[in-house]
Amino acid sequence: MILESITLHPFAGISQETVRFGKKLNVFIGENESGKSTLYNAIKAALFLPLSPRAKTKDALELEDYFPASGSNVIRLTLVFESGGETYTLHKCWSRDAALQQISLKSANRLLEGPTEVEKELALLLHFNRATWEHVLLIPQSSIRETVKQLEDKKTEVFNATQLPGLVTGDIDPKTFVK
Repeated sequence: MILESITLHPFAGISQETVRFGKKLNVFIGENESGKSTLYNAIKAALFLPLSPRAKTKDALELEDYFPASGSNVIRLTLVFESGGETYTLHKCWSRDAALQQISLKSANRLLEGPTEVEKELALLLHFNRATWEHVLLIPQSSIRETVKQLEDKKTEVFNATQLPGLVTGDIDPKTFVK
């Protein structure tokens, strides 16, 4: 999976912003409060947070933090990515009013709507579980040092895991990743 862009409209403290990603490694550097963590959280929310998380779960509490301080009842993200040579557009709209919630995944060949269908297809397109994305592929600033140390300590195990038969690596070349 290669992320192409994400639009926050609105999400957390951002009312409308589109961020485009490069085809390779993307690193976001900026002053405190410039939106780095918001961007990280937006990607994570688009990929993993359900429309209706169970009350008082970590996901539900996290989602509440992303509603704008202005009292808006809606947060929206649109994530465009490429997987297997096909471009997809994932649109998620969370609301405290269930009637306003929306989720869709569109490609050139089809449109999926509804949480069950979209989340099932998204899980197939992600190729890796949530923990791998959150701790290896999308690394927050506060975790970089620990993630790099763990990868260095387990380099042989990571390399061996990339040799597993039937491993679907998507757009990540295992040898380049290990290097």
